[in-house]
Amino acid sequence: MAGLIVPTLVALLLGSSPTQVSMLGSDSNTAKAETLVKSCRTAFNNNDLKTALTDCDKAIALDPTVASAYALRGDVKDVSGDHHGALADYNTALKLNPNYQYGYATRCDTERELDDYAGAKADCAKAIALDPTDSYAYDRYGYLDLDMNNDDSAVNHFTVAIKNDPNRANSYAGRCHAYDDLEKYSQALEDCKSALDIDPQNDDGLFYLAWAERNVGKAADAVGHWNTYIKRNPDDAVAFYNRGLANRDAGNLAAAQTDFGTYIQRKPKDGDGFCERGLVEEKLGDKTAALTDLKAALKLYQIAGDDDSAKQTTAEITKLEGN
Repeated sequence: MAGLIVPTLVALLLGSSPTQVSMLGSDSNTAKAETLVKSCRTAFNNNDLKTALTDCDKAIALDPTVASAYALRGDVKDVSGDHHGALADYNTALKLNPNYQYGYATRCDTERELDDYAGAKADCAKAIALDPTDSYAYDRYGYLDLDMNNDDSAVNHFTVAIKNDPNRANSYAGRCHAYDDLEKYSQALEDCKSALDIDPQNDDGLFYLAWAERNVGKAADAVGHWNTYIKRNPDDAVAFYNRGLANRDAGNLAAAQTDFGTYIQRKPKDGDGFCERGLVEEKLGDKTAALTDLKAALKLYQIAGDDDSAKQTTAEITKLEGN
């Protein structure tokens, strides 16, 4: 009877009869399925998501008992933005193999993306318990910590990830982010530079390097790094806002005004964009434009219930109107 447990489980999961699943799970089909899983992984690593999905689908059709096929298809779906589909595949993989360490680590990340922080925390902890040497699980836990504003815990998890794999650029970038949040900018600079030494294309490393540079008074360096980041990520509105701050600090007021304008076009309900542009316009001597933007910022702060920002903006408007 024990030999029927897995086929019966898979039959329930996939809607096939135990006989059909038993036939699909033959040694020959399993070998072919595992070969297709390898092809799927190669295509996935080459960012050929269409081929990867096709190969994983074929592997599962040949043998729906191969947990790694579901986990890898979950990875493909997750990268493609289908987080719920990815979660369903990770669930199936873990039902087939309850001790599948990689399945817990990847499901942790997808649950994080779906804001299921309790589930993500449990899965990352399970992945680490199954393999305390796995840098990926610690790395994912670190990013979960960042989302939950647990910056000290994030530093600890990224530190273990780096100890287990000193060449993991994402973990240096993640720890840089945590240090930025903790206002430990010297450590942040060091980590982001390490991330970029390992992977010059690491966008998180570049983003948080520029953030740290502005906060240690290196505004011109920050502008240069924001330029590179925006060239790679022209749709990132927040990057324009941050470059605006760096341009402002570097004395490039006209460029800052333009950057805040781009941010406002993309985030018209965020008072910060209007406020910062208004302050720059004040420095440029355009009192009318400054008051218009500051009053727009005040209205948005009031709508958002941001009393502190509203109070500061009101004081700035009063000062301008009195001049």
